[in-house]
Amino acid sequence: MFLVKHHSDSTLMQIAKMEYSLNRASRENETNLLCKLPEELVENVAAFLGTGDTGIEELCALRLTCAHLYEKSLHYFGRVVLHTVRTDLGFISLERLMKLAGDNHLKDHVHHLLIRGVLNSRMGLGFQWMRHNSGQLDVEQSPGARWLRDVLLSFPNCRSFTVHLDYGWNDSSEHSRLGPSDGITMIMDIIAETGIPVRSFSVYAHQSSSGFAFNDVDPRCLQFDILKDPTFINSWAQVEKLNFHHNFVPGNIGEWVASVIALAPRLKTLEIGFDYTPDAQIITTRLASGPVVLSKLQELTLTEASEMECNELLTLLHFTCRTLRCLKLERLQLKGGTWFPLLAQLHQFPLLQDLTLFWLSTSQKSVLHFVSLPKSLRDTLQGGKLNLDRKQFRGIWKTVYVAYRGHDMQLLLNALLQSARDD
Repeated sequence: MFLVKHHSDSTLMQIAKMEYSLNRASRENETNLLCKLPEELVENVAAFLGTGDTGIEELCALRLTCAHLYEKSLHYFGRVVLHTVRTDLGFISLERLMKLAGDNHLKDHVHHLLIRGVLNSRMGLGFQWMRHNSGQLDVEQSPGARWLRDVLLSFPNCRSFTVHLDYGWNDSSEHSRLGPSDGITMIMDIIAETGIPVRSFSVYAHQSSSGFAFNDVDPRCLQFDILKDPTFINSWAQVEKLNFHHNFVPGNIGEWVASVIALAPRLKTLEIGFDYTPDAQIITTRLASGPVVLSKLQELTLTEASEMECNELLTLLHFTCRTLRCLKLERLQLKGGTWFPLLAQLHQFPLLQDLTLFWLSTSQKSVLHFVSLPKSLRDTLQGGKLNLDRKQFRGIWKTVYVAYRGHDMQLLLNALLQSARDD
């Protein structure tokens, strides 16, 4: 408690100094024409500074010029700087979020929470994390998790959550320490407890150059029972975007992903990176054989899959044919069929305007490619953008990448069907 009070007193002193500086600067700059600009023009000036680290520093400097610019740039500052807030679930990080959540002028601008560790630093530092005998985090008995719950309840517009599995400190063997996957447990538990509606949810792992990277989902952190909780089901039903790009071993990870997708009837965007894991095919199997939960899907991205059943993929796509606008299929290997039926099926997608096909195969000895595409095709496709790329496969250069965005999709599909080869 003393530590929190000490930080609070320090913050009050900083706020007092900032208010004094702003008032003084306001008096000194009251004749400055920049300070008299309307809010719309001030936002244009702020946007000119950029959104990178340097641009944000310059934006903060602009805001501290005077009270007028401080207020007039608030909306832009909130939209650019505060839209996504990040935490490693440590004491200092969560304390900062609590202070932000207590600011009535700023808290409404937070829309997205990113849980991500810092390289070579422990996650959750400063808290004691309690676990059940199974190894799963005890959210109720872990103060850091309760802090996170209070923070999320104070951000009225924070409805999107991302858990990054990239982590340079592999401490999974230590019972009391925190790992990235524990963020999944906390978010799911908080949703079930509070009933906050969810707009999007992502679990993602980048390939890391660090040999100590801890980029796997820990299956102990996945709660199946909570998926039956009525409060959780009602909140999760609001989800519009899901992104899963990580490992799927052991198999219950794929089962869990399939289950949370099936609970999202309003889903508009779905991205899955299968990590070339056969166990991940349970997802397409479940979605192709279960209830039609993809009937409102507008964007679908599937990548890095081996041994994907052809009939299941065709069935899954059939569920989306009336609403799908964007389809990206990259580095996928089919079994039990070829890619030609899929190309033909895409004619049944009246709203499709964005298509990417890259490195689609049926075995290690063949790849879908397109030969003799008319050179005039780019000129024929009106009001769109076509990108083609060739890669070397078994010593032969082949066009294995096609990306098109535009209104002449039917014309493109005809050209692709006529030129498609699988060898």
